Amino acid sequence: DTEVDLGWNYATDNVGVTNYEIWRNGVQIATTGIQQKFVDNTVVGSTTYKYQMRSRDAAGLESGFSPTITVTTPSKGNLFQDGFESNPG
Repeated sequence: DTEVDLGWNYATDNVGVTNYEIWRNGVQIATTGIQQKFVDNTVVGSTTYKYQMRSRDAAGLESGFSPTITVTTPSKGNLFQDGFESNPG
């Protein structure tokens, strides 16, 4: 409930890919360089996020956006449940 791990295949380009942009809900949240993974640790539980990425090459040209990936984070689990606590004394 506290992070979303994203990964993708390497993009190819005639002048070389220099970075990837990560977009969440229509807003760019990160640039990764040539790494093919990103961990979004700014998410909260019980929330739906829509992610896309695109690549940029050495000439500054950007690709189209990837297909959208929709992620719903789980709700935070309960540490205690009814009947768990007891006082033996």
